[in-house]
Amino acid sequence: MITAAGGVVFREGINGSLEICLIHRPRYDDWTLPKGKVEVGETLAQAALREVEEETGIKAEIVQDQTQVVKYPLETDLEKEVHYFLMKSLVQNFTKNEESDECLWVDVNLVESKLTFSRDFGVITGFDLLLGEY
Repeated sequence: MITAAGGVVFREGINGSLEICLIHRPRYDDWTLPKGKVEVGETLAQAALREVEEETGIKAEIVQDQTQVVKYPLETDLEKEVHYFLMKSLVQNFTKNEESDECLWVDVNLVESKLTFSRDFGVITGFDLLLGEY
């Protein structure tokens, strides 16, 4: 089992709606939520904040202790378990890097059509973001 952590990062958009941060990973040519492996000695929350900043340039704060957990098989016969935290964007300074070449803010009501994996949309809806509670 590979354990990873990431974030559903949101901000208030220009029209007042919520926007979700997605990244494009050129290695897989997909649009997804920022995430990565937990390093030795890190908590899930520490790993999630680090990975979000590494992949997006966003400094964020976790706004909910509860996580959404997704498990899926990898091509290597291992399973990956990702713990997602709900995060509010504080500062963004995206720089293209090895893992992600684009960072895109998408209106929460349109995000499903942009995501490559339906499991990512399940994570977003698990936090009730479509209800605009944040």
